[in-house]
Amino acid sequence: MLLLASWVCFNLRRVDTQTQLPWLWLCLFCLGTSVHDWLQILEPIAKFPKPIVMVRLFILTATAAALFEFGRKSFRKTIGRWSTLGFFIIVVLLGVYQGIESWNNLRCYILILPGGLLTSVTMWRASQGYGKSLGRFGLQLTSVSIFCMSIIWGMVAPEVAFWPSTWLNYESFAQITGISVQIFLIGFGLLVVIGLNLHQRGLLPPSMRADVLASATFHLVIIALLIAGASAMNWSAAMRQQDIQRELWNITTNLAEEIDTSLISNLDFTDTDKQNNAFKQLQKQMYSSTSLLSGAVIHSVVEYRKKLLIYSTNAEKEIIWSVHPNLNQDAFSLMIQKVLYSGSVVGFGTQTDTYGAVATVFAPVINSTNGTIMMAVGTGMTPFEWERSIAASRLTTIFAVLVLIILLLIWKNTTANFGRNISLFSSYIANRVEIIIIGLISLFITAA
Repeated sequence: MLLLASWVCFNLRRVDTQTQLPWLWLCLFCLGTSVHDWLQILEPIAKFPKPIVMVRLFILTATAAALFEFGRKSFRKTIGRWSTLGFFIIVVLLGVYQGIESWNNLRCYILILPGGLLTSVTMWRASQGYGKSLGRFGLQLTSVSIFCMSIIWGMVAPEVAFWPSTWLNYESFAQITGISVQIFLIGFGLLVVIGLNLHQRGLLPPSMRADVLASATFHLVIIALLIAGASAMNWSAAMRQQDIQRELWNITTNLAEEIDTSLISNLDFTDTDKQNNAFKQLQKQMYSSTSLLSGAVIHSVVEYRKKLLIYSTNAEKEIIWSVHPNLNQDAFSLMIQKVLYSGSVVGFGTQTDTYGAVATVFAPVINSTNGTIMMAVGTGMTPFEWERSIAASRLTTIFAVLVLIILLLIWKNTTANFGRNISLFSSYIANRVEIIIIGLISLFITAA
């Protein structure tokens, strides 16, 4: 959304000669924040080291300072020219002192909130210089949207150890409103883009303006692309979750069937088992069964004297022995009890279990000789690998929507009559329907 806003702000540098607003600063803010959002999407896929995270936060703070500078420069003599640099230095120093977790909150409280409010007031004041026109309406719509956006963005932040995040944060906001804060930001961000675009269109000479129908069509196409992209992104993520759970289910059931039960008989499930050859052979068998699953976590569980004795092996093959004493008192122990007593395969859903694995599936290891259940074995994924896999499934949709929107913007800004090109494009498609259908069928056959 902010990428679209940066595009319009860049064009307003040339078109808006009346208000003389410093559109370059707002363009830098929108562009820098959108780049950061892209990096945030990629973070679960490519885990960034701490120095890169620090650099990213530094750049993000600089983009927030650009928003503050836009409002400050528009006020001219009201606020001193060094205030932006001063606030920027304060955020950086406090961020380094408080830590990475608090840095983003400080940026929101000290730069985003006042900078957004200054920008909103500035745009509303600038709109008074126009008569009743499309340019004035667009600037006022942008002003109100930025006002609402800066209040939410500047006040609602992740929960950290200081006020006001202990009172107002992502979780409490969602509990109060019933809607995620990101939904509000996306909605107001869309209104900002529409308002800036209407303001830009109102500044153009009448001969260069598209008719009302074409302008409405353009905005509807953008909205439809965003809605379709969000729906497709959520669908692909849900499909990927189901695929992972199905894969874990198959791996776990196959592992339970393949385990040599004679090895289990030689174990007493204490920490001394780590030096036992039978245990080492059992672990080797488990590693080979889960080798194709990236980030796998393996649990081996038995019940002894009203306690669950657990061996957990993480993705780095580090063996952790632990005792789970709260039998029949939490979801994890109840699930194990169901496996050990009923012999059924049980899944933990998409939740994180007590020992740090996501989407864990447990299956019973049954002695083929006498039919007794000797152990429960489970496989899950590390939270990082789970998030990385889900995020990777969204990337294709995100890039596709981004490319389509950029192409649409380039096409719109390089044509004098948007409505005419829509009709030309429609007739072009209509005359080549058969070719397109044949091409799509060929593509699906090749993919299959």
